[in-house]
Amino acid sequence: MSAPSKTCVTDGLVLRRDPYLENDSICSLLTAERGRIMVIAKGARSMKSALRSGIEPYTYGNFEIAYRKDGPGWLRGASVTNAFTGLRTSLLPLSLAAYLSDLAASVSDEGVEAGELLQLCLNTLYLLSERTDPNDEAEILRVKAGFEMRIMSISGYAPKLSHCALCGAPIQGDCYLDVTNGELRCGECVHRASESRAVPNSASLQGAVTLFPLSLAALDAMQYVVTAPPKRLYSFLLPDGESLRAFSAATEAYTEYHLERSFDSLRFFNAMRSDTAGK
Repeated sequence: MSAPSKTCVTDGLVLRRDPYLENDSICSLLTAERGRIMVIAKGARSMKSALRSGIEPYTYGNFEIAYRKDGPGWLRGASVTNAFTGLRTSLLPLSLAAYLSDLAASVSDEGVEAGELLQLCLNTLYLLSERTDPNDEAEILRVKAGFEMRIMSISGYAPKLSHCALCGAPIQGDCYLDVTNGELRCGECVHRASESRAVPNSASLQGAVTLFPLSLAALDAMQYVVTAPPKRLYSFLLPDGESLRAFSAATEAYTEYHLERSFDSLRFFNAMRSDTAGK
């Protein structure tokens, strides 16, 4: 085996850990300076490995990585800064953490700075781990929706939320989010289009239109999340369960559409929600 060409030390969040070869693990780390990087942890699946605790998913730590000329780095050391142990008290926050990590992995790249994205992930994991009742389904759903909308904004997919895209009027009541085009439609325009069985200004549309209803309260929350300071991101409230569910359904559909993929972790989270609601 050739000698390492260089060694670096970096702080990072473990987004994912998978088996590799007979007794190793391969990990996806999100770092501020270098974006998402892959590292191999030699022998990490052994119970005696010193690396084992440092590469648990959703662990933030400090990592020493040795690089050769080609391929991923090799993990030489790992120390835990925050393991977010509160996530593991219930399947609901833990399953949400898996989904949020998949989202972060989907929008990050190697060699592209990800400081804002990493901060979002750390703030959200801390909230879920330390400040959220693990059985509070409504609160966890609120965090999910806020994260989805914010990560879309960070990634350059923020929708236009100031006015109706069809008539240009400010939104003053219930409206609809056009997931396909990332814009709003007021209730009057949608009602007129429904009556005429046509969509006004259809020549300006790009493909099919998928509309999700939003109360004014849900729209206010969406607008807040896109622009809020990082540490105040989740300082929004919704007045009722219907507004929360509409907000979550819209952000979920918007995220999947613009990332052009679905997530097994999201399906598992929603299954956990259904189980919780049925008890």
